[in-house]
Amino acid sequence: MHQDFNQLDVAGLTCILAEKTIFAGLTFGARSADVVHLKGQNGSGKTSLLRMLCGFAQPIAGRITWNGNQYPGDSNTFRHEVGYIGHRRGISEELTPLENIRFANDLGSQRTETECRHALERVQLTHVSKTPTRYLSAGQN
Repeated sequence: MHQDFNQLDVAGLTCILAEKTIFAGLTFGARSADVVHLKGQNGSGKTSLLRMLCGFAQPIAGRITWNGNQYPGDSNTFRHEVGYIGHRRGISEELTPLENIRFANDLGSQRTETECRHALERVQLTHVSKTPTRYLSAGQN
């Protein structure tokens, strides 16, 4: 059966760093067009969670499922469907948004030019695709 949305499910996720439990038993779900607001103090695990969701880090316990498939499973398929650009320092202010996507793409998933442009469309940034990132607002970069 084909679904016309993406579904992320997280169940019982646990993160331990330097023998300290950062979070445990984290459970939530999200699908296309949902907004998940991560809020917490420095060191509360926001970035660690995002890194787990993108496959850059593994949880100590718990399960992450993407469109019904447990991750990590087919890592190449998963990474082709998910992109990650971290904190502002991970974005070159000298490059345009499209160039930043191309650069991030070259580091990992090898998306086509059309897919890179579609990523800008999804986040409504096509109108600034050729503008150097340093001229964009913080919300745009």
